[in-house]
Amino acid sequence: MDLREVHDLSPPLPEELWLAALQVAERAHAGQTRWTAEGRVPYIVHPVQVMLRLLWWGVADEVCLVAALLHDVVEDAPERVIALLGNVEGAADVRTEAIAAIARRFGADVASVVDGLTNRADVGYVEHVREATADPRVLAVKLADFSENGLSLDESHPRYKRLRAKYAPLRPVLATRLRSSLEAQRIIPAWEDVLDSLR
Repeated sequence: MDLREVHDLSPPLPEELWLAALQVAERAHAGQTRWTAEGRVPYIVHPVQVMLRLLWWGVADEVCLVAALLHDVVEDAPERVIALLGNVEGAADVRTEAIAAIARRFGADVASVVDGLTNRADVGYVEHVREATADPRVLAVKLADFSENGLSLDESHPRYKRLRAKYAPLRPVLATRLRSSLEAQRIIPAWEDVLDSLR
């Protein structure tokens, strides 16, 4: 994907910041693909779609928009993140080092949201989402990610049944969080529409 292809829809961020995040995401996900109903597409399309969905909802929070572009890099390619952003001394493991590298380049708040969006092998998926979305920024990006993953599933998708089983339990969790988080509602101007989509 040409980094300038999304320029006309660029977020309300300093251009250098969002392009840097897009470059890291594009390089971290290089060679990775993602199944859609139409077949495989380059993985980078997904984080761009998540960021664009946030923009469509009126989100202007810089941390959320940058984290949206980076939300899968630690889960999918932590070693590449470290190679791109540099080693961090004293990290306990590769995941921690990748989060620290993101913090050094994009700030602690972005790294915290990316960390919250990164699945953990020792915690069930629904429980992880329930815990992580206590942070309203994590919730905002997770809602956009869920909209792209769980709400846009088509029965013709090759993994429809498996993905439907994975994402269906998240609807009530995300709806409850959004209903109760005034801060998330502030971050997402179109929060009532988002809530309607979860019904």
